[in-house]
Amino acid sequence: MAELISNSEFEEARVIKHEMDMDEFENEIMEIAFEEKDISVYTFIYYLLSWEEDSRVTSNSL
Repeated sequence: MAELISNSEFEEARVIKHEMDMDEFENEIMEIAFEEKDISVYTFIYYLLSWEEDSRVTSNSL
């Protein structure tokens, strides 16, 4: 998922996100954002929020 997000392939990453449980997704996003220091993850979160029109993208706020 990290490579998809880094390459702005958000639709493909969104499909993968829906195959994960929320804890797994949250861990993946945190790893991309903080360990890999990739700020494109924030654009991806915005994409998810606008696509799903739902603030419950993750269980905690990023």
